[in-house]
Amino acid sequence: MFKKVACLAVVGAAVASHSASAAQQTGTMAVTATINASCTLATNPLAFGSLTNVNGSPIQVQTTVDVDCTTDSPFNIGIDYGSNPSGSTRRMASGANLLTYTVSIDGYGVTPFGPISSYLSPNNYSSPATGNNGLHSVTIWGEIPSQSTPPSGSYSDTLTVTLQY
Repeated sequence: MFKKVACLAVVGAAVASHSASAAQQTGTMAVTATINASCTLATNPLAFGSLTNVNGSPIQVQTTVDVDCTTDSPFNIGIDYGSNPSGSTRRMASGANLLTYTVSIDGYGVTPFGPISSYLSPNNYSSPATGNNGLHSVTIWGEIPSQSTPPSGSYSDTLTVTLQY
C-alpha cells in the first residue's frame, strides 16, 4: 500500500511541476469572406403577332427582361442592333425583305435601347444604386412604326441583350 501511495505522490508531483512550468502564447487569426456580385438574365420574346399591314398606326408591344441579383449591386442592360441593322436602325428580315422596328427603354420610340459600351450610355437601362438584390422585371417597349407594308412572310431578328453588373 505504501508503494502505491508513494508512486501516486511521485506522479502527482511530476504533473504539478509540468503544468506549473508550461508556457502560453496567443496570436490572432484573420477570418474573411468575400461576397461577389452575382446576377442572372432571362429574356422573353418580343412578339408583334400576325399583321396584315404596317402602313397605318404604329404597332406596339411590350415584353420584359428579368434580372435576378443575389447582392445589392447596380446593373445596366444594353441591347444590340440585331442581325439586320442599318446603322442603329433595327430590322426584321424575311429573306431579302426587311421590316423596321424599334426597341425602347422608357416608352414606345422615346429612348431607343443601345448596346453596352465602354461608357454608360443614355441608351442603356441603369438600375438604381441600391435595392437591386432579388428579381427585377425590366419592361422592353417594341414598336413597328408606320411604313410601306413589305411582302408577306415570317419576319424575324435576333437581339443580343447584355447585362453588366
